[in-house]
Amino acid sequence: PLYNPPSMSRFDRYVFCECLGPVFIGFLVATGTLLTQAFFNLAEAMIQRDVPLAAAAKILLLNLPHIVVITLPMGLLFGILLAMGRLSADSELTAMRASGVSLLYLYRPILTLSLLLAGLNVYLMLEVLPWGNRTLQKLTITELLKQNGYRTGHFGKWHIGPETKNGTYGIDVINGKKL
Repeated sequence: PLYNPPSMSRFDRYVFCECLGPVFIGFLVATGTLLTQAFFNLAEAMIQRDVPLAAAAKILLLNLPHIVVITLPMGLLFGILLAMGRLSADSELTAMRASGVSLLYLYRPILTLSLLLAGLNVYLMLEVLPWGNRTLQKLTITELLKQNGYRTGHFGKWHIGPETKNGTYGIDVINGKKL
C-alpha cells in the first residue's frame, strides 16, 4: 500500500488512497497552469530585456514556492471532490452508509490527508516562501544585465535612492558619477 500507518484500518487506507491520486493530479494541473503563466512572463523578459536563461530559470524556481502554496489547497479540493464523486457514482458511498459506516468514520482519512497537506502548506508559508522572496528581492534587473556583460547607468531627474553602494540597486553610474 501507498500509505500504511498502524493506526489506519483497511477502510481508512482505501478512502485515503482513493483521494490521494486525484489530489496529486489536481495539484499538478493547477501548478502547471500557473507555471505556464510565469514561464510566458519570463520568456517575454528574456526576449525584450535580454535576461539570460539561467537567471530566468532561477526566477522561475524562486517563484515556485509561491505557486505551490496556492495550488496545494486547490489540488486538495479537486481531489476530494473527484474521489467522493467517484465513490458516489459507483454507489460505494451508499453501500458504506447501508453497512453502518458513519460519516465521521468515512471522512476521517480525508481529514488526515487535509491535515498533512495543511501542515506542509504552513511549513512552506513560514519557512520556504520567505526565503524565496528574500532571494528574489536581491535579484534585480541590473544584476541580471551585469551577468550578461552589460554596464548600467541612471541619468535624469528620477530619484532611485541614496547614492551609496548599497542604495544604487546595482547601477554603476548615476547622473554621470561613477560609483
